Amino acid sequence: MCKINKKRKFREGEKKKKSPSFVRKTIYRGIRYCIMMDRDVYMRRGLLGTSTGIAEETLQPYEIGRFAYVPGKIVYCFTIIMESKVIETPGLLSRMLESFKRRGISLVHIKASRQYKDQPPVLVLFADMTKRLEALSDIVRELKAMEYVKQVIISAPLFNGFALETNLFPLTLLGERVIILRRTLYEAFLKELRSILGSGYASLMYYTGLEMGRKAFRYHYEIAGRDLKNTIAISEAIFRIVGYGIMKILELDLSIGRARIRVHHCFECEIFKNSGKPSSHLIRGMIAGWFSELLRRRVKAIETRCIAKGDKYCEFLVMGRR
Repeated sequence: MCKINKKRKFREGEKKKKSPSFVRKTIYRGIRYCIMMDRDVYMRRGLLGTSTGIAEETLQPYEIGRFAYVPGKIVYCFTIIMESKVIETPGLLSRMLESFKRRGISLVHIKASRQYKDQPPVLVLFADMTKRLEALSDIVRELKAMEYVKQVIISAPLFNGFALETNLFPLTLLGERVIILRRTLYEAFLKELRSILGSGYASLMYYTGLEMGRKAFRYHYEIAGRDLKNTIAISEAIFRIVGYGIMKILELDLSIGRARIRVHHCFECEIFKNSGKPSSHLIRGMIAGWFSELLRRRVKAIETRCIAKGDKYCEFLVMGRR
């Protein structure tokens, strides 16, 4: 028994209504065309950089930490808290340093924290006071008398040669609290977690990273004023300065939901070198979460290259899912 295809007969002058699927396809084609046009404009304006590598010879480790260790010396720490107007005042830093230079006192370490919203600018100086302890009170008096200096705090050495700044807490980045884990600690954490969870380790780290990536995109997008080019620049920069690695978005096609990302010195994969297989789960999840928020749909992130299996860098392919 065959099915009868009943077609509606249209009266003369009556227009046939387009099906919902046809309308959806038409709208999608229009959106895709607009996105592709925008992408061309973005590419011409340099939304995505053309460089695919990094200049290893220009990379230098940056030692963090507010302490100084100079064996055999008496080192004092000066914490100088300033008003926000100091940013607009040229020459103040040179006058501060002159207080030490004039007395023949060497500065063995300098740290500065920039102003963020209501947080005041802070300058931390570590000075070798071995032969000039008597000048301590005079230096403090001079510093306090300077314009826009709110407070000067002195920290005596814990022992000869070792001074530590302990008044600035908590550590923050963009106004939010951060913690620091040395490799000894995060390597122990990740390896022990993998040992305990076994096959469940990869899923746990991936889905944790997924949510981290989503939140990172939202925050970076707001900071960037909802501009995609600036969002990419901020995300790549923060990824680097917090120590995850050096990330570069090499390809981005918004029309089909596809991207290629390269990461040099991935902290997660470095600790699993010589494992012979792709080892990024947390970072891979973060990348997937970031792009899922950008594309407003589920994505799949695959690590196609990895330093853990002998490649020079890690590379990820992101593909949108229907």
